[in-house]
Parts: sequence; structure tokens; C-alpha cells
Amino acid sequence: MQLVRNRGRWTKREDDFLRENYSSKSISELAQTLKRAERATYVRVLHLGLTSRKAKTKNHRKPWTSKEDQYLKKHFRSKKDVPKLAAELGRTESATYVRCSKLGLTSRTKKPRWTAEELDFLKKHVHLMTYKEIARKLNRTEHSVIHAAKRLGLKKK
Repeated sequence: MQLVRNRGRWTKREDDFLRENYSSKSISELAQTLKRAERATYVRVLHLGLTSRKAKTKNHRKPWTSKEDQYLKKHFRSKKDVPKLAAELGRTESATYVRCSKLGLTSRTKKPRWTAEELDFLKKHVHLMTYKEIARKLNRTEHSVIHAAKRLGLKKK
């Protein structure tokens, strides 16, 4: 356990030192250099708002351009694309996902209500095919088929 060597108020020089070195040194190293307790150094770092050690991206906090928006619209297919797109645009993953969301790229499109033809197909084939096969045939999810069958009171034999 480290002994407290300096119980005085934090100086501007110490605060500046923390701001300049926080991203490259550990709390332990900072505390040792400043002759402060690790806990005190950690609390001061939090007080100064130095909570993120991640390197800022080249476009950090810059407004999105129409060129970047067009790029996202062209290349975004699913949430799995976000890390790659973020790296290519010099943005964080979270900023890229939020931007995709604002552009309407991430929202799920709901399948329209069941048509009479689809319900008839389900009634005729529920005992002949698996839910999975019916789902494939109707371009629905298996869960959706099961739910529709329940609503109609249909049960597998």
C-alpha cells in the first residue's frame, strides 16, 4: 500500500500534468510522479473528467457530411457492418450506429399483416409441413407462423 506523501490541495501544475499524461500513463505512474496516493490521483482524474483513455478518432465530434451519409446508405446492410464502416470513416462505432439509425438504416421493417391467402395456406398446410417450412414458403419467420397458428386455434398433430 502506498503511503500518502502529499495531502495538500491539487495545484494547477498537477492538474495540467494529469491532463497531458493521462492517456499515456497508468494511475500508478501518475501517482508516483506526483507523490500522491493512487486513490487520490484516481479521484482527481475523475474530477477533471478524464474518464476515457480511448484515442479520439480523426472526425471526433465533427458534423457528419452528406458524403459520409451517402457512403453509409450505400454500404450499411446490418449492425454487423458498423465496426468496419466506423473504421473507414474515422468515427467511433457508437457514433456510426447512431448516425445509421438517424438515417433510418437500422430500423426493422415490419412484415405487413397476414393476408387471407397466407392464412388459408397456413390452415391447409399446418398438418403437412413444419412451421419452418411454412415460414420459408411464406417468407415469414418461424415465430410469426407459430403465433398465427395459435391465433387461429390450429395445432400440430
